[in-house]
Amino acid sequence: MAPKKATAKKPDPKKTYDYSGLEKGMKCQAESDGKFFAAEVVDVSTSKNRAKAPVKVTYTGYEGYDEWVGGDRLKSKALKVTVEKPEPKERRSRARSPSSTTSPSRAAAS
Repeated sequence: MAPKKATAKKPDPKKTYDYSGLEKGMKCQAESDGKFFAAEVVDVSTSKNRAKAPVKVTYTGYEGYDEWVGGDRLKSKALKVTVEKPEPKERRSRARSPSSTTSPSRAAAS
């Protein structure tokens, strides 16, 4: 049996996060090691240096473990996510020849 060919995976649509709804002290969930834990927002940065991970959270019940996270690792109703849809590719229509538009029986009748 021949090995199966790897199917080309479509890239995930680009997500844009709006952090303006997050405020200091808000409760949320943050991912750590693949699991989501209860967390509290400590700070929201607007600096360009912190563009990838602009939200500092502290995990509830874990003292001294603060972490800067991005929108992909946060769950909160205050976090707004916008998904950009990729533009659809144009379909090429087949060029029809003039003889194929009329049937032979109609051409003979006229």
